Amino acid sequence: MMVRKKLVRQLFIFGFTVFLFSGCVPDSDKNDCIKNVYKMKDEINLRNSGIDPVEAGLFLCEIKRIVRENLKDQLAEIMYYPQSVFVDDKMVMIENKEEFFHHYDEIINAYIRDAVEKQTFSDLFSTSEGIMIGEYGAIWIIKNLDIGKMQIFKINNRQVN
Repeated sequence: MMVRKKLVRQLFIFGFTVFLFSGCVPDSDKNDCIKNVYKMKDEINLRNSGIDPVEAGLFLCEIKRIVRENLKDQLAEIMYYPQSVFVDDKMVMIENKEEFFHHYDEIINAYIRDAVEKQTFSDLFSTSEGIMIGEYGAIWIIKNLDIGKMQIFKINNRQVN
């Protein structure tokens, strides 16, 4: 019975992945990302976070696509609010999507774009707080159990030297 549930879950995730990436990313990019997730899923230890490695990997692929294509509205949809970020070297509380749009270019700066682009599935790091993207935790992702979805929980958009 457990094997059947696992298979159904994997098929659901695969179906979601096909839907998510259809027509959004060049075929080679989306296929490479998805293949890498499924190839490496058993080697990645994200137990500290309690998040399924496949789900985390597919969410990383989604974030990479959204940031690469500068899809502000889609990024705003996967954000957790409220969230504090740096805008013009001052900490600002972003309460909702509208405020996120208003400060988008300051939030999703070169440091964040670089961290997302360089992040690989095999190098994901997790704690009980979530999963870290970027060498110094530029972005933290979580599985929000209240809504049953992955979200960007924190963006640390000030570069650490």
